[in-house]
Amino acid sequence: MNIELKARRVAIKPRMIEHVDKRLSLALDRFSRDIRGAVVRIERSSGESPAFSASVQIALVDGGRVLVTERHSEWETAIDLASDRARHALSRGLGRRRVLTRSRDPIPWLTPAKDANA
Repeated sequence: MNIELKARRVAIKPRMIEHVDKRLSLALDRFSRDIRGAVVRIERSSGESPAFSASVQIALVDGGRVLVTERHSEWETAIDLASDRARHALSRGLGRRRVLTRSRDPIPWLTPAKDANA
């Protein structure tokens, strides 16, 4: 999976790159065939109470997108929360699509049986 990391008012360090890669890989590996790529944005807010905002935008193979954003006082926790929310959002969204796709198939026990003598 292609993961792009962008930062605003934060210096990107090797530790940050490793953390983002590890967390997103753990959260999204089971959806890898449905994901084209992900962009992670980390931003430090300016103000009296400094906090970090982590947003994860996932581009899906079918053209859809998933965007989640989390805020926390520590950048690691903001990334952890955002990746967990992205996993839940993908699970719900892709699960609905798969259920709808399966429901169009004929139900075997309702299909008339073919007569062997015919």
